[in-house]
Amino acid sequence: MALQMLGDRWSLLILRDAFLGARRFSDFYRLTGAPSGTLAARLKTLVQQGVMYRNPVGTRHDQFEYRLTGRGLNLADFALCIWTWEHKWGGDSGLPAGLEHLSCGKLTTPTTVCRHCRKGVAVENVQVESGPGIAARLPGRDVSRLRESNRLRVGPDVSRMFHRVIDVFGDRWSSRLLAAFFMGVRRFADLGAATGAATNILSARLRRLVRFSIVVRSSIGGEWGYDLTPAGLDLFHAVLAVHKWSDRWAAGPSGSPLALRHVTCGELVDTSVVCSSCADPLELHELELRVSREQRRPEKKAKARRRAVGT
Repeated sequence: MALQMLGDRWSLLILRDAFLGARRFSDFYRLTGAPSGTLAARLKTLVQQGVMYRNPVGTRHDQFEYRLTGRGLNLADFALCIWTWEHKWGGDSGLPAGLEHLSCGKLTTPTTVCRHCRKGVAVENVQVESGPGIAARLPGRDVSRLRESNRLRVGPDVSRMFHRVIDVFGDRWSSRLLAAFFMGVRRFADLGAATGAATNILSARLRRLVRFSIVVRSSIGGEWGYDLTPAGLDLFHAVLAVHKWSDRWAAGPSGSPLALRHVTCGELVDTSVVCSSCADPLELHELELRVSREQRRPEKKAKARRRAVGT
């Protein structure tokens, strides 16, 4: 439900760059690699969904920037969870070298804990139950978005940060498959029934998840199936963050369709992303990127190129 509100991978790339400080249309165009028409449509949708708003700048009536609303800023835990995942599993993802928690002055690895007992939350200690909104019908989706190209422009300034994890969450079939895996579905036929994906789409998405090392192919009672890898299991924290956001902003009047219970303490799951050093909840204004010397050089060259063309 939350991902239906947010849109596809282009919308998630826009949100990535908004959290990193992008404001102008030209910045999003340069960093996301999205075609200008697609970028304009996604920004318009995010504004309509209340995730971003247009803020006038300058004196001209057609000059404005895009900023995150409170609803958009509430996705900070999700952003921190995918940061942690990409740092651990993303390989050469172009991420800055570290994240400093200014409150304690130490580099931090954002960590997901239960607000009630302050213990870690993982797929093995969360029990899924039916929620009050289980019978609610999902809102319709603009399927025309799914036919558009996901190809990136090849350019020196296009950012490839978080691309692997965004390719999972930004594709409706891959995200449905991930949800099915966390619900314990493993066989090929069962995955098709759970997601509603046609056989060719299901095969293609499973091949992608295998290529990304999210799942591994296995034999289950003489049939082909799939198991989550350690990297796949680690995506559970990002899934929890999206679920929490969805409970607040996307659930209908009847409430959430799913209730997640933390087996460790018996309470319904209410997560918090905390500092790995001091255990305090992480706030965006208390975090600062730490960039290595090697990462500064390409950025200096990019700034020089932009100055050369007057941007």
